[in-house]
Amino acid sequence: MGFSKKKAKVIHAIILITMWCLWKARNELIFNQTHTSLPQIIEEVKGLGFLWVRSGAKGLTINWEKWSSLDVD
Repeated sequence: MGFSKKKAKVIHAIILITMWCLWKARNELIFNQTHTSLPQIIEEVKGLGFLWVRSGAKGLTINWEKWSSLDVD
C-alpha cells in the first residue's frame, strides 16, 4: 500500500490492539454483563497502541502528537 516499513508495523499493531480491545469488551459483556461503549473502546485502542508502539519500537521516537496523526516516519 506504499507505507514505510515502520508505518506498516504500526498499522499492524493497531489492528491487533483493536481486535484485543473488542475481544475484552465482548468478554465483559458476556461474563460480567458490563457494556463497553464504542468511544471507550476507541480510547483504549489509542492509549494502548501508543504505549505498545512507544515501548516496543526500536529506533522510533514518538510522542502523543505524532501518534495521533500517525506520523511515524
